[in-house]
Amino acid sequence: MALAQSPNNIFNKLKIETLKEVAVERKTHEDETLEKINKKALVKDLSHEVECFGIKKLTQMMKRNTLQDICDFHEIDHKDNNPNNKAVLTKRVYEQMSAIGVKAWLSKCKDEDIITQLCDDMEIEYTEADSPKELKSMVEQYIFDFGAQVFFNKLQLKTLRDCAGDMKLKNRNVNSKPRLCQAVITVSDVEVPKKKKAVKKTKKVPIRRALDKNVLMQHYYASELKDWCAENGLKTSGNKKSSCRKNCCLQQRR
Repeated sequence: MALAQSPNNIFNKLKIETLKEVAVERKTHEDETLEKINKKALVKDLSHEVECFGIKKLTQMMKRNTLQDICDFHEIDHKDNNPNNKAVLTKRVYEQMSAIGVKAWLSKCKDEDIITQLCDDMEIEYTEADSPKELKSMVEQYIFDFGAQVFFNKLQLKTLRDCAGDMKLKNRNVNSKPRLCQAVITVSDVEVPKKKKAVKKTKKVPIRRALDKNVLMQHYYASELKDWCAENGLKTSGNKKSSCRKNCCLQQRR
């Protein structure tokens, strides 16, 4: 599956009218404030909301030790709140990240152990050969992916179609909201599911006479096919398709 593009890149591809439509639907701005706002400001505000969704998910997934290390590294003031309480730590880290933005926060974080801890907490796969810069890029992409999924899935189907229209994406008239959402956040044509090939109905014949695996698949249980394999000296390991293939090969050799 393709990865989501950055929020800024996604929104910059939309016309000002569509951006306003999105802003009103998400209640980012009131109708009267949209009359004077320009595209650059709208893109910035909407991108920030997408990031906030991703940051919220990230901080919720962080373990308490990771949150504590981040707060200690950045010398975050907990004021009168309990510095060992996970809810307090989560809120402080969220406030800091959302205030300066994901990219700026990751750039500011020079502790390689913290970045590694973030990847571990989010179950991001990486290798020892990956540099801190590459790990930060993975964390940033995770935040963008999740934030964009949440944000755009909250939009109505018509709004998503308008977004896809501005991007000139193909197959945008589908009624599947998940596929349309995925297309918009990845800025790629809407995926059309492949039609399943019609399976020709067959007539049941005894297993020993079946030369077509479709006959066996349609008319016999896996246990029946495995019993037949065992009776005829064939291995019984594998799934139903495997048993059908073994049977057909044996019949063709006879």
